[in-house]
Amino acid sequence: QDLPFDQVLAACGQGGQLFQVLFNHQQRDLSALRRLPGLLADELPWHSREAKFDLQLQSEEDARGRLTLNFDYAADLFDEASIRRFAAQYLELLRQVAEDPQRCLGDIALVDAEQAAHLAEWGSAPCEPARALLPELLERQLAQSAERVALEWDGGSLGYAELHARANRLAHYLRDKGVGPDVRVAICAERSPQLLVGLLAIVKAGGAYVPLDPDYPSERLAYMLADSGVELLLTQAHLFERLPGAEGVTPICLDSLKLDNWPSQAPGLHLHGDNLAYVIYTSGSTG
Repeated sequence: QDLPFDQVLAACGQGGQLFQVLFNHQQRDLSALRRLPGLLADELPWHSREAKFDLQLQSEEDARGRLTLNFDYAADLFDEASIRRFAAQYLELLRQVAEDPQRCLGDIALVDAEQAAHLAEWGSAPCEPARALLPELLERQLAQSAERVALEWDGGSLGYAELHARANRLAHYLRDKGVGPDVRVAICAERSPQLLVGLLAIVKAGGAYVPLDPDYPSERLAYMLADSGVELLLTQAHLFERLPGAEGVTPICLDSLKLDNWPSQAPGLHLHGDNLAYVIYTSGSTG
């Protein structure tokens, strides 16, 4: 579909600019100006206080090859500390290029050795492994807050005790369907008590949940179902007809199950920290 370029700019919020970052290198040689016959010419220093672009780096080279660098920036987008950091990193880049002109761009570091050592030290704090797994932590919270409200929505609420009882019944049902450690279970439901009960039940059964957004296109959902290798799909009756079919995947409508006769206590589990907890399909921006 063809769109007028002004509509593209308006949709991108660029204020009519084709670009927002500018690098401008100029050679500053006034000798020719001073040789004009009949004229006395000299340079008057002047600098505008108005940024014409979001970020602009002006580089001037004089007749002796010396560089003068100036940053112009939009103060509502960048603070002084960020610009000082950019400047220090650019100077470090120039230093490394001057020392080794044949160095590949990918081998140039934007921080010096002292800063790199500081970052490495800052990021090497010890990480104490968890002493309890998620199902155990959920049971601890239940013991502490059984009578408190765990979930509220327009028209109702659930206490911790009832929430866990529902999740436990569904967890036993899932165990009966073969769910256990490292078994992936898809769940596609609108934001509701059933969604939370379903997620908790998968965790309590020892499985790994694979959340699917019901607003995703059918092709995307079909890919996620096939790629994840799930055999069970928890969903809601009003979503069932909209979901794509997938070979080997059994759909289960949460709002059609009758689970009153299943145990309300949590299933016994034998898990360890390497067992799969969930599988998330993200966009490129979220990792």
